[in-house]
Amino acid sequence: MTQEARRFKIAIRAASWLKSAYMKQAERVKRGGPVRRAINALFVTSQVGIADDKIGMGPRRRSHQNKFRKELIEFYGADTTHPNKPKVVLEIHDSGTGNTLPKEVIFAAHLVPWSTDPNMLIAFFGENAWNGLLLSKAVETALDEGAILPVPDIREGPSTEDVAKWEAKEPKNYRWRVLDEDAECLDAILIPPDSGSQKMSVRDLNGRPLPFKNNNRPRARYLY
Repeated sequence: MTQEARRFKIAIRAASWLKSAYMKQAERVKRGGPVRRAINALFVTSQVGIADDKIGMGPRRRSHQNKFRKELIEFYGADTTHPNKPKVVLEIHDSGTGNTLPKEVIFAAHLVPWSTDPNMLIAFFGENAWNGLLLSKAVETALDEGAILPVPDIREGPSTEDVAKWEAKEPKNYRWRVLDEDAECLDAILIPPDSGSQKMSVRDLNGRPLPFKNNNRPRARYLY
């Protein structure tokens, strides 16, 4: 077989593979579910070709945010309830600092931004993938602005073996890493657990582990 014939044969096989992949994807879209909803969302929220900067997912509905918050509280076992009324939540464990704070000052923060359609998250990552942390507003803002991020709690410049050990470990541990030293949001003062506590800023979280009350963790695929 000549070199040209070999290249032609490879091209035919590649075209056949692409056709098969396209047909499978078309079938998934036809069946509906998160893939179809994700593609619809990409179409109706894209600014490309529409020349309208107002196109997008829009603000989160309060009902969705409340549901997401309740799911995270249950998932992380983060609530402290009234001693006589177990359904009444008084305080919530802050995943960012480890402090237990009044429920009003703890927010459900998305690790992958809300601007990414939920249907796309399901299509890409699968069902029941946890994509959030319970944080104070200052830390949520820094996370949303990309100034700080949870990363695997392994040494800097890890070896392949270090990463493999972390991947195999359950539960997985994370620590904070400041990504943008110049971000003003890092200077926001964190809410202290009591009046006698030393003041801390979001910047001071750099290198500190994320404390959890149970063995549940956010999905690693959302973080890096």
